[in-house]
Amino acid sequence: MTSTQRYFHSLYQVLRHSQPNCSYSFHRSIMNSPQQTFQIHYFATASSYTQRETESLPAPVPLSQLFALLEEKYPGIREKILNSCSVALGDEYVEPEGEDDKDRVIAAGE
Repeated sequence: MTSTQRYFHSLYQVLRHSQPNCSYSFHRSIMNSPQQTFQIHYFATASSYTQRETESLPAPVPLSQLFALLEEKYPGIREKILNSCSVALGDEYVEPEGEDDKDRVIAAGE
């Protein structure tokens, strides 16, 4: 069960006890709805720092906010890792904090 599913399961438990007429189908549809995500792959020092090779993150995300999102999840990663790494979106290298890519959005499935 994902963290999102655990959250909604907990919410359902609270609602079920506080409002006995709460619909189970509502809970079930939230639990089984596909979450929009993109896959991020970490290499070398980024993989060592995060202790992961890949992970799914919520989409869409403006490319300009990617480093802030990662900094929130992994405090210190921006200064220690991200400021000196390359970022590829699909087959193209991009600059998350660069002027040319400021309007790019990482879509679900990327």
